[in-house]
Amino acid sequence: MTPLIGTFSAGTARRFGWLFQLVGGGPGLYSWGYNANGQLGLGDILNRSSPVQIGTLTTWSVIAGGGDNGFAIKTDGTLYAWGVNGSGRLGLGDTTTRSTPVQVGALTTWTLVNPGGGASYAIRT
Repeated sequence: MTPLIGTFSAGTARRFGWLFQLVGGGPGLYSWGYNANGQLGLGDILNRSSPVQIGTLTTWSVIAGGGDNGFAIKTDGTLYAWGVNGSGRLGLGDTTTRSTPVQVGALTTWTLVNPGGGASYAIRT
């Protein structure tokens, strides 16, 4: 299981290597920490020392992150990915690094995602 940092009034925070993500906090998905490759999903490569909301969507239900990429599943079952895409590990059909969340395909039956060092894994219902 992903290391739990703590539960705050803003939500529940988890640590993924140098990447930190927060679910909750008004609602939405938040990240902070090291961002040299856009892995925080904020559209840039600036490091952050406090939580910043990723986009404007508020219907996230699952998050997962590696040291240099992130994944999230919305409550409608759609899967999103961002960060380093070496060897196509984001599942987007290419190897282009993304600095904002991009929907992975059109399926709406994703329930769990687990990125590895050079590959990613997910479960569909």
